[in-house]
Amino acid sequence: ETPTVSARDAEMLRALAAKTGAAFEIAWMEEMIPHHHMAIMMAQHVLPQTTHAELWALAQSIVASQSAE
Repeated sequence: ETPTVSARDAEMLRALAAKTGAAFEIAWMEEMIPHHHMAIMMAQHVLPQTTHAELWALAQSIVASQSAE
């Protein structure tokens, strides 16, 4: 299945594609911070809700690895 991209994400990708070097790297890192923050919040939300060990392990891994970043 082909993932869909929101209008906001498509614009962000276009803006990143227009940058090079340090400007690209800085913009990329700035976009990743809220992305990882949301992933952590979503993972924390699923931890007390899930009954599947594999999903719990994935969510726990996301919290641990992305909190360290």
